[in-house]
Amino acid sequence: MRLSLLMTALLMNLVSLSAQSSNRIDAEGGDIVFTPIIHASVQVEHAGKVIQVDPWSAGDLSRAKPADLILVTDDPGHHLDPQAIEQLRKRGAPVVLTAAAHARFPDGSVLANGERGVFADVPVEAIPAYDMTPGQ
Repeated sequence: MRLSLLMTALLMNLVSLSAQSSNRIDAEGGDIVFTPIIHASVQVEHAGKVIQVDPWSAGDLSRAKPADLILVTDDPGHHLDPQAIEQLRKRGAPVVLTAAAHARFPDGSVLANGERGVFADVPVEAIPAYDMTPGQ
């Protein structure tokens, strides 16, 4: 499972900023299930793994599953919420985040744009959210 493909599929399926029912995409190894929580906060399940992306306690986390992996995509509070991370994080589960987020939440691993890593047996690739090409 490549995170860049996973995130593309995620963005195509998330049209609401509030919690809604789960969406499924057929995939090798089983369906990928996306459950939006609030804003950028979403639960992704595939092949027995639970990934929480930008968990935010402003959403209803009561039905969210404990995370094998947590991804933090930015450093504002609606992306980086230490309380939500601790609530959803399985013991020892990795938290992968940006350098700016790491300054506020040091119990994680930084992955810069263009870098790759494997966390909780899940390959993760950091890609920029915006085209930062000069003149664009």
